[in-house]
Amino acid sequence: MKNLKFIAALMGIALLCMTSTFAQQRPVNPRPGPGPRPGMANPRMEMERLESAKIGFLTQKLDLSPREAEKFWPVYNQYQKELRALAKERMASAMERIAERKTNQQRSADEHLNEQMEMESRMLEIRKKYTREFSKVISSEKVLHLYEAEKEFRRELIKRLQERRKQ
Repeated sequence: MKNLKFIAALMGIALLCMTSTFAQQRPVNPRPGPGPRPGMANPRMEMERLESAKIGFLTQKLDLSPREAEKFWPVYNQYQKELRALAKERMASAMERIAERKTNQQRSADEHLNEQMEMESRMLEIRKKYTREFSKVISSEKVLHLYEAEKEFRRELIKRLQERRKQ
């Protein structure tokens, strides 16, 4: 059992190392025309690589046993799916507002504030729901570590992106 945890941690570290290596060897998008500029990485490949790095990072931080991992990842994937759906909805709403360009600026700002509060409330409800779901498959301590690890992953990602832009 201890060997499995050690192997899982090694796999997580290996994924992170591979991700940083691949980030330096960005594949060129051969497709001309609209879309990513030449020399930019394929967005789909970048997202897959980012997801792999996140899985490795979270696996390492949460120290999931194989049994916990088997139950945890389907719940986590559903959680991510709901958060992405909410983010898409939020983006669509923002694009709609931009397209409308209401003449009454104050009314538009009030609507925007109300809409943002509604989205934040829905995000909180999703987090509450999945905190309960996660607690069914991992300890409350690990659930807390999950949320902390997600923030840490985002901070590290932002840091690396900023470093990449400076180069």
